[in-house]
Amino acid sequence: DLWTKYVNPNPQKALIVVLITTIIIVVSIWLSVSNLRNSDSPEKTLENAQMLIGQADDAISKNNQSSAEQYLNKASEILKTIKKSDQNYLDSQFVSKKIRTSYALQSERYNLLQDKLQSVVRIPTTNSFEIGFKNLAALAYANQSLLGIDKNSGTIININPLFGSPRTLASNAELKSTQSSSVSVDQNLIVLTQNSVYSYNQTAGLVNLKVSGMVPSSSIDSFGNNIYLLSQPENQIYKWTRTSQNLTNKTPLLKNIGANRLNGASSMVVSSNIFVSKGRSILLFESGQERSFRLNGLPENFGDIKSLVYNNSKNYFLALNSQSTRIALLKLDAESADFDVMYALKDDAKISSFTIDEQTSQLFVNYDSKIVSFNLEKK
Repeated sequence: DLWTKYVNPNPQKALIVVLITTIIIVVSIWLSVSNLRNSDSPEKTLENAQMLIGQADDAISKNNQSSAEQYLNKASEILKTIKKSDQNYLDSQFVSKKIRTSYALQSERYNLLQDKLQSVVRIPTTNSFEIGFKNLAALAYANQSLLGIDKNSGTIININPLFGSPRTLASNAELKSTQSSSVSVDQNLIVLTQNSVYSYNQTAGLVNLKVSGMVPSSSIDSFGNNIYLLSQPENQIYKWTRTSQNLTNKTPLLKNIGANRLNGASSMVVSSNIFVSKGRSILLFESGQERSFRLNGLPENFGDIKSLVYNNSKNYFLALNSQSTRIALLKLDAESADFDVMYALKDDAKISSFTIDEQTSQLFVNYDSKIVSFNLEKK
């Protein structure tokens, strides 16, 4: 009936109707696909991330840390969905002024807000200088000189950019097994190796101290005229009195300590009391007895403490995390250490070693084969 009544008598009109219908269907499908693509376009994705980052910035300014963290987490998830090719495309579109922002700018803004939220201060590397030694085992500031211990060559070096290349001060194969170091009250560098204790100063040079009753140890410190060693295998901290080139009068200090209490201990600081870092906590021993001590506010993402340095003149700890990427400043009082701020290099570059000039608050950091200095009072 359709053919007889409409198509056959008027084939031209029928063809026009079919063509118009086909065009309408094709245009509708194209518009639908175009809208779908636009909603999933890199520009739209970046716009969504930008909106969340802006909301996070506003939340931080209102001290709403929880909301800021949620916004940044969502923004991170969105930014991760943008492929590398699309990242480059968005950056080029921004350069040609076709869009108002770029992937690079929003990523940088996201990182800055993350640092602000987590109280992270980035140490600028503009003041860094090449030393030619990679990944020093230790840095120490003694006699107004920056000293480093290179385990690869077993040498102690004097680091000063005015000298050009670092000067070798002393060498010994035993230094290749360096475990820990400290600076004594008379500004000697004290070094704990796997089997020995060494002392270095400019006058006497490198001296192998004779230790009465040496024990396997992982951390060394000095206080007054005494040397202290932390021994995990013996679950004890020992004190020796230094006389010339000898360490004598070996004395165990810890009393009534629980079995394996020092297992997992990573570092030790001795002042009027003894502080031991273990995991995410700091143990306090007073007159040989452990007493309650709190570590407040250390961010979860910091991880465990790898090493601990004490600034006696300013009364704070500097703690390097187990990933060797961040240094936390912990303000000390009688009952606790309170987190203040974290320091990190760009892109969380690995920190091999660090030390502090207590008088000037100048922080020295070794990463890769470079040294960077940063004044903590100018954060």
